[in-house]
Amino acid sequence: MKEPIRAESQLLVGGTLTSTEALDRSQRTHLAYWLKETYLNELCRGKATVQTAASRQNHTSTENGKN
Repeated sequence: MKEPIRAESQLLVGGTLTSTEALDRSQRTHLAYWLKETYLNELCRGKATVQTAASRQNHTSTENGKN
């Protein structure tokens, strides 16, 4: 019998490879928004730009030299 396929997701958190299962609620929410925003921007490339409220705030504070 074949062994079932198992998929795991990991990402870099502070330079350390971390399982998405180990993320706290805030980190998971931030990841979910980033994934949705990235997907929608690729889907609508050249037609529209999608930004979450959090990314708009980060973009604005970066422009103002706060980050």
